[in-house]
Amino acid sequence: MKMIVGLLLSLGLSNVALAEENPDWYLAGHLGVNHLSSWPAAVDFGGVSATGHLALSRGSHAGLMLGRQSEHARLELELTQGRFRIERMELADVSEAVSAHGKYQAVLANLYRHDALSRDWRAFAALGLGWGKVDLPGLQFSSGCACLGDASRRGAVYQGRLGIAYQPAGADALALQASYLSLPGPERAALPSVHYGRRGVTTVTVSYTHYF
Repeated sequence: MKMIVGLLLSLGLSNVALAEENPDWYLAGHLGVNHLSSWPAAVDFGGVSATGHLALSRGSHAGLMLGRQSEHARLELELTQGRFRIERMELADVSEAVSAHGKYQAVLANLYRHDALSRDWRAFAALGLGWGKVDLPGLQFSSGCACLGDASRRGAVYQGRLGIAYQPAGADALALQASYLSLPGPERAALPSVHYGRRGVTTVTVSYTHYF
């Protein structure tokens, strides 16, 4: 908790610093992988319920960012999206292999604090808040039960990010970053209804930043 409060205070001070200095505009993009191992599900057949989950594998993650950067602070708008593979579905005591994909999109406002490690290297931390959407496809068991129907949901998202950037004086930057993005749980209202809980996805991406 103390670390979170300290990071929030640091980011708040960074925002003040951004207003007092002469920041540079930048455009950036990042590309990499996400990791989301499973997604629990609760299914209601109209009075009879069952629990299960989807087994997932690594997928792709990408985004575009526009922002302003000063000596120690950065404020940006990020458009990001990801895709992951669904490999198995389980409900009660039934388990079957499947080949399908889910996806997510989000718009976030990110606030960074960054400090120099050396002349060309910087470390950074960020917090982001925004709005996003998750979509999961309809899945049907071989018995014919479409127990896990297509589900989607829009809602608040938030993320934390840590990274290290290489930026020679007067040049663009190249960075390696790890992020944790919390997503809303998709749901389906029609019977059989299904509800997936809120879930976090971990991403590792490489970013390139161009200043202008």
